Amino acid sequence: MAERMEIEKWVRDNGDQTHRINYDLNEDSVVFDVGGYVGDWSALIAQKYDCHIYIFEPVTSFYNQIVERFKGNHKVKVYNFGLSSKGEVTRINMEGNKTSIHKQGGNSEEVVLKSMASFIQENGGVDLIKINIEGGEYGLLQHMIDEDIINSFDNIQVQFHNFIDDCDGKRDHLRKQLAETHSETYCYYFVWENWKRK
Repeated sequence: MAERMEIEKWVRDNGDQTHRINYDLNEDSVVFDVGGYVGDWSALIAQKYDCHIYIFEPVTSFYNQIVERFKGNHKVKVYNFGLSSKGEVTRINMEGNKTSIHKQGGNSEEVVLKSMASFIQENGGVDLIKINIEGGEYGLLQHMIDEDIINSFDNIQVQFHNFIDDCDGKRDHLRKQLAETHSETYCYYFVWENWKRK
């Protein structure tokens, strides 16, 4: 019930066209899109700021769509792997924009995940990261905190998902840790929230 009300509030506030794309960015900014799907969000960011965008999408069909979509934009780099707490090859359950390694059944494909810590050490700081990885956000954020790379990200836009065991407890735990380095700028319960580095 509470989550449905938050979704309705998000829609009323036109969150996809306001909160999710209104940031202090410019043409030199670096943006990570973790869970690119077909690149809709990155397209909005690219159009508005003409910044450097790194898109991470492990599903081959989605990756190919993103590559085709941005083939004329040299400032957008697309990677056919996901970012996670560790490097591994695993299977992902295919379900459109709800595709997840944390669900079972249906069609699946093998995907590659790489460690966020190893990638960020090679590539430096990030002005904005969007994380929408269907349950993988819990492990990824904990990894970013534990590896002491959380301060590499000025803004962290994340969608927490409620089909994970003890999702409320895990979300609360992460939010308390995030509050040590970042300040919440908006929050719609289990819809979208953003944290800005202090």
